[in-house]
Amino acid sequence: MRVNKLAAITTIALAATAMIAPLAKAQVIYNSANGDFLIGFRQEGNTNSVLADIGPIADFTQSHTFPLGDLATKLSTTFGANWATNVTVWFSLAATNRPGDVARTNYVTYSDQIRQTPWNRLTSTNSLNLQNKVIAMGNQYNAFSSQQTGGPAVVEPQSQAPDGYREYMPGGTNDAGHASGNISYGFFNPTTEANFGGGVFNASLRLVQLVPGSGPGTLLGTFSLSPDASTLTYTAVPEPSTYALVALGLVNVVVFRRWLFRSRPLQS
Repeated sequence: MRVNKLAAITTIALAATAMIAPLAKAQVIYNSANGDFLIGFRQEGNTNSVLADIGPIADFTQSHTFPLGDLATKLSTTFGANWATNVTVWFSLAATNRPGDVARTNYVTYSDQIRQTPWNRLTSTNSLNLQNKVIAMGNQYNAFSSQQTGGPAVVEPQSQAPDGYREYMPGGTNDAGHASGNISYGFFNPTTEANFGGGVFNASLRLVQLVPGSGPGTLLGTFSLSPDASTLTYTAVPEPSTYALVALGLVNVVVFRRWLFRSRPLQS
């Protein structure tokens, strides 16, 4: 009887393992209707780029952590073991078509290394052009999905990736008519990227929401890469109301301390 029970348990365990294994190996597929974020890496003078789909951000007011699997291995193989301190290696993020957004809303990044203020919003026509480029980049990513052996990252050889990440960055071929200079997607000069010259800790990126129109975009939060490139963290920027509450709290502390000081009896 015990043998039969053990055999039954073993059979169930093997069946469960067989069901879980395919899930663990499931490929990440970019879907333009989800608002997935793409994180891309390139190196000056290198014809290959690395791209990963980290999925959507459901709530920009909350912080999130995204697993990147074997991204570090692909970065080292593609750009060299010192990629994390190499000033010629750059990365950025972009997304578009997020459910519930105003039509043609896009998301791009910028680095404090390069500029200090959010990007300006684009016209409706240019917003559509940017949206099409991000979607094309995501669809190109899908063409290399079979490379996903231990995470969402893939390597894009330039000769096989007409819409690869590096093609929309400075020096690429699809950045708005082969635009020269430090231009990303043909609209953002200087680039939307940060480089690793100062190390991973100094290579954070600010995320900007660009609703079609005029004036500056909306700063939403910050992306930071872990030193081993195993995770990407999004940290939300506090809303103005949060700043107001913090300021009010500080004022209350000051008032309380003054009241406490005045209410103390004088020492003789």
